[in-house]
Amino acid sequence: MKASTLLVVPMKEPHLAKSRLRDVLDRAERARLARQLFERTLRLITRMHNEEDRPDFDIAIVTRNASIKARAEALGVGLIDEQGNGGLSGAVEAAAAVAKSEGYKRLCVLPADLAAPDPKDVRVLLSQDLGEKGIALCPSRDFGTNALLVAPPDAIRFAYGHRSFQRHCQLAEAAGITPIVLPLESLRWDIDTSNDLEELMDVDPGMFDMGRSR
Repeated sequence: MKASTLLVVPMKEPHLAKSRLRDVLDRAERARLARQLFERTLRLITRMHNEEDRPDFDIAIVTRNASIKARAEALGVGLIDEQGNGGLSGAVEAAAAVAKSEGYKRLCVLPADLAAPDPKDVRVLLSQDLGEKGIALCPSRDFGTNALLVAPPDAIRFAYGHRSFQRHCQLAEAAGITPIVLPLESLRWDIDTSNDLEELMDVDPGMFDMGRSR
């Protein structure tokens, strides 16, 4: 029986990720960090998916990168090919179109660069009752949009980018939806700046050990 929610993790080309860290990490280090963060999020949601009392969701990765595609296939999760150059908004729009066409009632989006996602917070997000039309959002620390749950998958146009949380709330309200705001702490913390990276290394020194001495 098909799940009601498709949970997607968009993953851009690792060598293009984390550009705001270019002052403290070189290109190879940024790519390595992006992959490690992606793997952490992927391991968390696949573990959740295998639990007996798991929430009702399927998993898909949105990417154009061949090695990330191979990783998704190895884990047996869904794969959505990222088309064009629409950035994160375009990737999520592609995921929404696939989710709608395959009969999912809801789309959940988790970033690939969460620092330390807590399964309890993911469960809170997935447990939201949106009815036939609704949206729940978790703002990032700098008021971007991190975790998002929307019903139906194409209920709003997606507008990721700097301080996109406010834009998504406005788009929801324009569609007649009162957004549910969920300031879930572990889902607010992504790695975009050198301060984020320093905090990650302080909390989990084994996660990523490059960049401290730069």
